[in-house]
Amino acid sequence: MFGGYDREPRADVKAVAHITGGGMPEKLKRMLAPSGLGANIFNAFEPGKAIQIFQKLGNVDDEEAYKTWNMGNGMIIATETPERVIEIANEHKIQAKIVGYTADSPELSIDSRGVKTFGKRLSFKLN
Repeated sequence: MFGGYDREPRADVKAVAHITGGGMPEKLKRMLAPSGLGANIFNAFEPGKAIQIFQKLGNVDDEEAYKTWNMGNGMIIATETPERVIEIANEHKIQAKIVGYTADSPELSIDSRGVKTFGKRLSFKLN
């Protein structure tokens, strides 16, 4: 997708965040901090059944769940060509979609898909 020593880029990839341990706020902070931008995540993937069960059993609120787990979102790619990125991901049988957009202020807002506040907007500072 983003090229290599022996091939040209196939898409305009600005930044990539691999969402594992630490969750979306921490990973997007690392990705966006140099630019001073934030993000509005309005169409995230839904957490898997295991995360939903753990969240219920442990009485974990959605804010903490998004800080701790990937909540169903394995990677976020910042690009000006999202359709191309999605096309390339699909070629490799990777499920992809537009989940949000960058914002001018260093904040992250996520429309929750968690079990406690589904649909509520969660906010995190990125600075």
